Amino acid sequence: MSLNRENENKMKSKKKQSIISGSPSKFRNSFQYPSLPDIHGFIGFKNEFGEMNCFLNSALQVLWHFHSFRDLILTQNLKCELQDDHYCLVCGLKQLFTQSLQNLLQSQENIIDISLYRRHLSEVYKSVKRFGIHSADDSMEALMAILKAIHSNEIGDTSEGVNSDISNASCGRSCIAHQVIDLQVHESLICECGSKVENDWDFSSFSHPFYIYDILEETKKFHPEKLVREGIRENLAECLKYSSIIPIEGAIPEFIRSQWENAKLDICPNTENCCVNRSKNSLILRSHPIIFTIQLIWHEKNPNYLEILQILASIPLNLSLGRIYAEAHNTSHILKGMILYGGFHYVFVVKHSENNLWYKLDDENTSLLGNGSWIKAIEEIIDCKLYPVGLFYEESDQIEHEGLRDIDWIELEAKIMNKIWKRKRSELSSQKKCLTPKIYRSRESRIFLKSQSQSPCIKNSDSNMQIEQNPELWRCNCGRTNEINWQCCPSCKELKPGESGWICRDCTFKNDPYFVICQVCGSMKKELKPQSQSNSAGKPNIPWQCKICKEFNSSKCQECTHCSKKKSKIQGSSRLLANVWLCKLCGSYNTQSYCKCQFRTPQKNQCNKCGEDIAIGNFCLSCISERCQICHKTIAITDKKFCWKCKSESTGNFCLKCSYYFESSKLLCKGCVLLVWECENCNKFNWPTDEECFNCKILHKRDQNLETPISHSEESYYKELSCCFCGMKLTMGEYKNCYYCLKRTRDNHCVACNLDLTPDKYSCMMCRKTRWICKCGQKHLNSKPMCLNCNSYKISA
Repeated sequence: MSLNRENENKMKSKKKQSIISGSPSKFRNSFQYPSLPDIHGFIGFKNEFGEMNCFLNSALQVLWHFHSFRDLILTQNLKCELQDDHYCLVCGLKQLFTQSLQNLLQSQENIIDISLYRRHLSEVYKSVKRFGIHSADDSMEALMAILKAIHSNEIGDTSEGVNSDISNASCGRSCIAHQVIDLQVHESLICECGSKVENDWDFSSFSHPFYIYDILEETKKFHPEKLVREGIRENLAECLKYSSIIPIEGAIPEFIRSQWENAKLDICPNTENCCVNRSKNSLILRSHPIIFTIQLIWHEKNPNYLEILQILASIPLNLSLGRIYAEAHNTSHILKGMILYGGFHYVFVVKHSENNLWYKLDDENTSLLGNGSWIKAIEEIIDCKLYPVGLFYEESDQIEHEGLRDIDWIELEAKIMNKIWKRKRSELSSQKKCLTPKIYRSRESRIFLKSQSQSPCIKNSDSNMQIEQNPELWRCNCGRTNEINWQCCPSCKELKPGESGWICRDCTFKNDPYFVICQVCGSMKKELKPQSQSNSAGKPNIPWQCKICKEFNSSKCQECTHCSKKKSKIQGSSRLLANVWLCKLCGSYNTQSYCKCQFRTPQKNQCNKCGEDIAIGNFCLSCISERCQICHKTIAITDKKFCWKCKSESTGNFCLKCSYYFESSKLLCKGCVLLVWECENCNKFNWPTDEECFNCKILHKRDQNLETPISHSEESYYKELSCCFCGMKLTMGEYKNCYYCLKRTRDNHCVACNLDLTPDKYSCMMCRKTRWICKCGQKHLNSKPMCLNCNSYKISA
């Protein structure tokens, strides 16, 4: 959603005035607050494949969207700028903000590369092993590290905040961090005997920590599960008694104050003469911060939907610091933004200062949370299973009136409890055989198949299952016929064709396809195993024949899918039916050379997907295997796979070392994983066929001299390498000329079609027709919609 042209011109004029006006005063009343850019002016920070920059991107978004802090960084002269060839966290931050502002004023690309800043942050904290390259970290800790570096720059600390003994010195509120986010707390410990000790918080303290355990314990006194059975609007008074949201709505300040006010410590400052040893704590605020920060500390890394709602409901939109600290003035702060975490990823949500709508900033992407209102923002945050870890309040003369009504909170709570109840009920129904879907009898099944013999099935390209042309039924690959409203087969726990995601084998919860860990029980996603292998009981996966209706069933089914009779022990131990084969079109088992569904089927000894010859009763191993993306050799599912980023052995498609999930298009075999090279300049990983780094365009050392001999390990693989598109055999000296990497040949002729290449062309136009170019510069086949390098999807024209 964009603002009108008049507001846009006002914003640009205000931003220019803030730059020309020079260095602002230290006092907040002289700060200039330029308007927040419209939706097209949001800044995005790059987070390419494997960089793990989301935690730092969220911290930078916090500093960028607080105008009082951003103005000071852009206009104030820094001490480190007087030094030549100097780069630190402070001047690097100013360079990022300056580049961002220039791009906005000139309507250029608003995505900023932070690779240099990330690399310097890693070098500064290398001694304490924090913020490493290609590794995830805490976003709030990264924000505190930047603020400490600004404070250390003012007092002359060369460690940039790493050495806490040196950085814990007063700057007289002259640094930018303490001018805006100054949190001076005076702590007193008073014993009942009269002894007293006083201390001030460190100058490196910029946020107030709060453990949310007290809020979650308070909500256990209520019974929100009863809201499912109550009519909310008809029995609102009764629902208010059951709700766990209403008593804690906007009560985080009171819980923070209660934590230090009600804490009783069994210590005394006067340890020699005291016989009571029972003290109380007191916190007095001696500063007036423009930006107030609360760090929320969770004891669970995977909270449920109700816990997330309870914490979001306890966040007040308006805050007075007198509710938290003793002897504090009644200030007026409003909620400006939050750092959210979930699924090993950080995002930042901010409230637009012009249209008062909530937006989500996810690395390079900016999107509206629902319709932008507070209630829709809460619903989308819960649906994404994100929870807040940092709250940011900004001083303002305005008062936020967008609070939710009691009935809105109760309806939202009842909706979540209904979702939890349905999930529990589905888990119970999957365990009770009496609640399984309706099963068609043998005669009904035959009549149905015969009536449908003239109409083909709709086959799912991602599955061997099919949907029959009956709006009320679908047939699973195991042979069971299920009702259309069932998303999963209760016998084999396979998804219905057309459904995306995967079913957890431990808790049977349906997860989104981009999750590697189950969002309910935390179990890892299990890889598909070849069906030709033995099952867990050590018996071959051979279908069995029912003694009642004489129909064949999958070995996974413990009861007949046609007559619902249980599988007997005699049937399980009978002779192996090796001559029985499964029709992939109708899901029926057959002993004849054709399927009884009368559909036109391939030969029973050929794979239905690739046409390769297979043994009767088995499945094609090539179809359930992957191929190495360098040598294109088949990697069976039972073989070991290797992560091309860290070159370590992976568990399925998930690398435990770098905590990254890579799809089948990024699988490498054991030999080729050693050929992936890392750029020494920008630490990006590149394919062995690349002559230069795709990011910084610096030539690989081996490619600077084409006559450089290839190592023995590379030679053995390149002798067998062929182009994946034209099939051309590649030798050691000419492997770089294959247009697989879309590079020009040395004689300006395409190796594949022998057409002349003009100097302004990167590749032959005939070859390029089958390729698409990603925003990161990599080229890919049109049949592969996702970029192998940055995980971006192909954008259709």
